[in-house]
This record gives sequence, C-alpha cells and structure tokens, in this order.
Amino acid sequence: MAAETAELVGTIEMVKSAAEQALAHESAEGMEMVERQLAHVESSVRELQQTFWCTEIKAAIRNLENGRPLTPQDKQVVRHFIVSDAEHYLRVENNYGDWVQELRRLLGSIAAAAPGVTRETIGELRGTIKDAQRVIPDIRNYLDEQRRLDIFEEQIDKLDEQSRGVLVRLLREKLTMPNF
Repeated sequence: MAAETAELVGTIEMVKSAAEQALAHESAEGMEMVERQLAHVESSVRELQQTFWCTEIKAAIRNLENGRPLTPQDKQVVRHFIVSDAEHYLRVENNYGDWVQELRRLLGSIAAAAPGVTRETIGELRGTIKDAQRVIPDIRNYLDEQRRLDIFEEQIDKLDEQSRGVLVRLLREKLTMPNF
C-alpha cells in the first residue's frame, strides 16, 4: 500500500504544478488538462479505497447474500464504499450559500434587464444568462450528493431481499471495476 500511496502523492503534486501553470498563464487548455488529470487521480483513489476495504466489504457482501443482518461494522464499510465521498464533500463544501445567493442575484438581473433589452444590451443579457448557467451545475451537484446521502441513510436499515441483491451487485461491481 505504501507504494500506491507514494505514487498517488507524486501524481497529485504533478496535478498541482500543472494547475499552477495553467492559472498563471490563464490557460483554458491547461485547465482542461488539469481536469482530465484530476479525473485520473479520482479513479486511482477509488481503486485504492477498494484495496483498503476489500476484506471487510467481502464480509459485508456475504452477510447480505446470506440474509443476515448487517453489523454496525458492515454498515460502516458499505457507507465507505457507497457514500463516503458525498459525506465528505457535503462536510467541506463552503460555497453552496454563495452559489444560491449568486443565482438569485443573476436571475434578478436577468428579470430586470429583459423588459428593456435592445440591440445594444442583448449581449449583456446573454452574458448574465451564461453566468447563471455556470453556477447551476454546482448547486445541482451539491443537492444530488445530499440526496444520495439521504437515500442511503433512509434505506440502509430497510434492506429487503431485492434491495440486498441490488446492493450486492453494486458492491461487487465497485470491487471489480477500476473505473466505477
């Protein structure tokens, strides 16, 4: 595991350096490259998570398959596999309120500008709309992660035979698919 962790640290340092260069040069192409690199890092981290928890998740899968209740440890392991990323994201994200406020401000500006739009001001209106469109995916992502966590919390103690089967398939896929 130490080798994988050391490789991950090296890769992250390369991404940081690439991001600093892209930011220093205000390069959209550079930021696209950083985005691709971060996707690769996320995939590597997911694979490392699978390695860290492999033994425990297999035990939880056996309990699910055999109809036994999940132990508190099983539930914790399943949580790590299914929603730990969402949990942490929601805990550390500190811009949600700003995004909501910004969207409201922009929609107010759009509504105020629309009745008096002219040939000269139509570009300004389009720019404001574009800005509003930019913030919506951040808000949606936050709400999607919250919903994902809420559904997990709601369902983990209500597993019937069918939902146990679905959970087993999902956990097995996460164990075997490096890019899940």
